[in-house]
Amino acid sequence: MRKNISAFVLVLVAAVMWAPAISLATSFFNVDSAGNVGIGNTNPQHKLDVSGAMYSRLATTTSSVNWNAGNVQSITLTSNQTLTFSNGQAGGEYKLIVNQDGTGGRVITWPASVLWNDH
Repeated sequence: MRKNISAFVLVLVAAVMWAPAISLATSFFNVDSAGNVGIGNTNPQHKLDVSGAMYSRLATTTSSVNWNAGNVQSITLTSNQTLTFSNGQAGGEYKLIVNQDGTGGRVITWPASVLWNDH
């Protein structure tokens, strides 16, 4: 019988220890009366409204860059590459880190949809 009581006390203590973390999160996470969720803001304007920069984990790719895999991706050129991009969203911020392999001198052919400031 004592063993069961000890287990109950341990569970209760663990539950109480999490309470401060939940209350701390409320200053960064808000749901309004319309069901809009705000992260980093208290007045969300959309179903999900995030204030501040948001980045996914670094994704590694080859020549086909699918932005649904992450908005920060890396590619190591082992030959000349013709890149293709898919699933980019208007207003999204995307970063592609391009590395040369040990040989170097590799060339990228960019999709026609990529516009450069100097052109």
